[in-house]
Amino acid sequence: RRGRVGSWGWGSGFSSFPPLAGTNDIFHADASVLYVSTHQGGIFPYTGKAGDVGSGDGEGATINLPLPADAGNAALLAAFDGVVEPALTRFRPDIIIVSAGYDAHWSDPLASLQATTATFHALASRLVATADALCAGRLVFLLEGGYSPRHLGENVADTVRAVLGIPSTDRYNPALLRDPPTDKVRAAI
Repeated sequence: RRGRVGSWGWGSGFSSFPPLAGTNDIFHADASVLYVSTHQGGIFPYTGKAGDVGSGDGEGATINLPLPADAGNAALLAAFDGVVEPALTRFRPDIIIVSAGYDAHWSDPLASLQATTATFHALASRLVATADALCAGRLVFLLEGGYSPRHLGENVADTVRAVLGIPSTDRYNPALLRDPPTDKVRAAI
């Protein structure tokens, strides 16, 4: 059998911006790649709608989870636990590739999902466990962006800490963030 790839975007995917003409389009009709994107819905470039599930042979191998602005930590973790991890488990990839952008961070000027550095650490920890269980730990993170220079390095470093099994160093109090729109988040997930 051909190799199977699980691709999860948390940048121009798992983060603020919907999928640009790129990863989503390349694998749209390819059943050997599970493409999952969790992103802020309703912003440029206005792609990544929930009904976009792939096409042709790849129909059902694309999962878009547009989240509302201010969704926050709990929503991002619930999206992974309730959708991303179960989809990866059903798909049984040979490798998981993460498009790791950090524009979902609360300080990023381009979007407003309100993730913290600890959110990325928790997501990376979950991905390590999932990759260990499904594909002998084969897991690749590709840096896609993030536009808050002060926090980008912290976010990347905390992701690496998670991969190494080292605790997060994030000390930000998420209670200082705006309240998430819980009803809209429930509807999205």
